[in-house]
Amino acid sequence: MEAAREEDPELTNVREFFCLWITYDLGLDTPHATRRIIEIARARAGAGRLDLNPRPFEEFLLRVAGDGEHISAQRLGWWLRKISGRVVDGRRLVRVQQHGVAAFKLVAV
Repeated sequence: MEAAREEDPELTNVREFFCLWITYDLGLDTPHATRRIIEIARARAGAGRLDLNPRPFEEFLLRVAGDGEHISAQRLGWWLRKISGRVVDGRRLVRVQQHGVAAFKLVAV
């Protein structure tokens, strides 16, 4: 059973997304619209330091919500809705309304 969980690519993606959310300092309990998440992902992590992979968040979003060379805000929104509510490593993504727009926040469970 544990091996099956470890091989689940969706679980791997959710775990990686939650880790990137924390790494990029999006904050727990702080809602973000998909467009804002994309903007943050495009910013270079750790500016001013040598990094062999300067944009891991952007590359991740291209993988789960890419439309060719661009990140689709609509596809990202669909993917985030799909993973909302799933508890992984003591955290869960929650969908909220922010200024009339769907937004998402990561919460500790």
